[in-house]
Amino acid sequence: MWKRLRSGLPFHEAELVKNILKSSGIPVMLKSKSTPYTDTVYFGAGGLLDVFVPQESFEEAEALLESLSGGEKSGEESEEESSSQ
Repeated sequence: MWKRLRSGLPFHEAELVKNILKSSGIPVMLKSKSTPYTDTVYFGAGGLLDVFVPQESFEEAEALLESLSGGEKSGEESEEESSSQ
């Protein structure tokens, strides 16, 4: 069974995540975001994508991406960043 690792990523970010995970031996599946107005008609060839990994690889994939992003999930602010603004 596949589990969503990231949701609504632009094409280039989804491809980057896919390549990082695949290079670590984690199977990856990209799927078009099923939100209205986010398909290729509106976003061109780089529509929004969801990134899926096998459920048994989810924790490993999450840890790998967090280690590369300094411990933060993509698109999230740390408490220090939000309190300093």
